[in-house]
Amino acid sequence: MTTMSMHGTVGYAALWVTDPERAATFFATALGWSYSEETPQHRMVADASPPQSIVSLTALPAGVWDAWPRHNTMFLSHAVDDVDAAVERIRSAGGRAEDPVDTGNGRSASCTDDQGLPFAVHQGDARGDDRLAYLTFEVADSARARAFFGAVFGWTFSSGSHDDGWQVDEMYPKAGLHGGHQQPTVVPMYAVDDIEATVTRVRAAGGTATDPDRQPYGLASSCADDQDTRFYLGQLA
Repeated sequence: MTTMSMHGTVGYAALWVTDPERAATFFATALGWSYSEETPQHRMVADASPPQSIVSLTALPAGVWDAWPRHNTMFLSHAVDDVDAAVERIRSAGGRAEDPVDTGNGRSASCTDDQGLPFAVHQGDARGDDRLAYLTFEVADSARARAFFGAVFGWTFSSGSHDDGWQVDEMYPKAGLHGGHQQPTVVPMYAVDDIEATVTRVRAAGGTATDPDRQPYGLASSCADDQDTRFYLGQLA
């Protein structure tokens, strides 16, 4: 287990989906997930680090996310040292942020960037065990996204291996931006030990998966569940 304190590290991740029950069944079959909490609109993934859940798109609270066009995505909450200061930076950079609130999990605020991507900030550290291996932020304008997240979290970027692709330097989990997309979306990569077997399970569960392809970091497959929730698999070198 690794503990990180860098601004913007991911302390919580949720798959926002149309039907949480279907998603829970799919990922239990495909990735072996089990659940420590279950309600009609929410599943908490057992033993996940950072904490991860599956949440119904219909359960999202009213507020800054109202204008976001509903579609399946991964939602992230980013750890910061000072939520109130982060909210001011978000607003100054052109994003939207609700006033911070104190909950049983600490101080946090719901936000969007200046292109409508929903996220949250919370006060505290982030922990991870590398099963959530990579995050791809799909955005319309990568230059705007780099400027926004640079101002808010202090992120810096290096050119990636794809056109209009950018790696976030020293991010945990590792992450990148990719421009030219109509809808702001976060697509996760899950690390697996046997990608061939996992691809077979994804397809058997009703999802789609490309044949594993050799990449510089290992073997990868582009997948979607049976609700078109997109994700990647990585058997990492």
